[in-house]
Amino acid sequence: MCKFTRTLMWALALASLPAWAEGPPVPRPGKHYKCRITAEYRLRPCAVERRGADTWLVVRGKHLVEFEGRLLADEENPNVIHLVDGRLLGERPFPCSRCLPECAEPGACQCQEVPPTQQSACKAQPLRASLQRRKGVWSGDLGVDIFYGGEPPSKARESYRMELR
Repeated sequence: MCKFTRTLMWALALASLPAWAEGPPVPRPGKHYKCRITAEYRLRPCAVERRGADTWLVVRGKHLVEFEGRLLADEENPNVIHLVDGRLLGERPFPCSRCLPECAEPGACQCQEVPPTQQSACKAQPLRASLQRRKGVWSGDLGVDIFYGGEPPSKARESYRMELR
């Protein structure tokens, strides 16, 4: 094969790459990933999905905090991605009920339900994180408001160390 033909084939292959393959390397849809929220939890499956032109991280299952958020590459640092537009998933997300996923009933496992007046505010809270890649592992802090019952109701900001492999 002549040099011109090889160069032309390479250019056509590069031009046909999907939009998410251009620019800085970010987690790609279709690959199998594992995520962890805090060092106390083991790595569990999570997904990177395409939704239109956007790439989303979806953390579901037996994770401490179940959520989804859009992934954006950092324009200045190719080893940083940002999770934006994040939202909690599930009927009773941990930050809104202080119930671990394995606790089936309110009151079990020292479960504390948040008053209904705070449930919607808790579930609607925006989630954001910046993840830095080191040795093939994306990690960073996910800030979440933990809501507590009582009079007057209160909340506290907690940061969870998360990993994406």
